[in-house]
Amino acid sequence: AFTLSSTDFTDGSELAEEFTADAFSGQCRGENRNPALSWEGAPVGTVSFAVTMVDISAGDFVHWVHAGIPAEVTSVDSGAAGELPGVAGQSATGQFGYFGPCPPTPDHEYVFTVHALDVDPGLATGFRFADLAPFLAEHSLASVSITGVRSGPAL
Repeated sequence: AFTLSSTDFTDGSELAEEFTADAFSGQCRGENRNPALSWEGAPVGTVSFAVTMVDISAGDFVHWVHAGIPAEVTSVDSGAAGELPGVAGQSATGQFGYFGPCPPTPDHEYVFTVHALDVDPGLATGFRFADLAPFLAEHSLASVSITGVRSGPAL
């Protein structure tokens, strides 16, 4: 079975402040570090992975999108989003790479998903989630998600 886990949080638990953004005029003062993620059991035929983080409590606000991760890569360490092989996309703020939670209200849910694809999308650095979406729709072999919660403001 295709599974996703983190040594930094469990599915449905609160994300630590270090994983929040340092943004919005001090609303959040985190370290903007991605939590560690590890996945295993990808389907046969997986060519690449994509990682996404979406705040489903804020109209699917995209916090992190990364694609073209080689099939032999099965984890990203805490704070190492910038070192993850593949291509960093833009968050909804326009920032490349990981943009941590900074919710204005309590109980926002952040869904981290790893998508196993049968192609390498070949996207350029700075692509948007909308550029990846057709590949997710047409080339996804499987996906697995875990959710972190953050209550805001994240001070």
